[in-house]
Amino acid sequence: MADCKQLTKTLMTRFVTPSAFDGIKSMLEVQYKLPYNILANKDIHVGEECQKFISNKEKNGLYDFKLKGFYSNVKEFFTVSVDYLLKPLPLSGPVLTKQSITEPASLPESSSNSNRFLAQKYPVFIAANSSLDTGL
Repeated sequence: MADCKQLTKTLMTRFVTPSAFDGIKSMLEVQYKLPYNILANKDIHVGEECQKFISNKEKNGLYDFKLKGFYSNVKEFFTVSVDYLLKPLPLSGPVLTKQSITEPASLPESSSNSNRFLAQKYPVFIAANSSLDTGL
């Protein structure tokens, strides 16, 4: 889950204004589709090589109308990507919030209630010779 949250945040920071993150408690609260929360074209993160190509637009035969279309496509890509991450994998869903048991690094912090929830929901997590009462 931490990786999913980090990927969502990384994508959002590439095209969403910093002020859109003010006062939020979750990535689900970021209003990333509102026009005033989207960065200006020149501030959208498109990668170093792409930025170099754009900065030499006259030399590379780029016209402003083509750049507008390019940035429009980039914004659409980021928006659809964030939609994809948030819709099928709700970051606050009961399964994902309790899935620390599936991340070895988080196992020491996982609570027995979280472990029990997952074990009941997904018995495949329980070893064949084990039970809910004897541990996972």
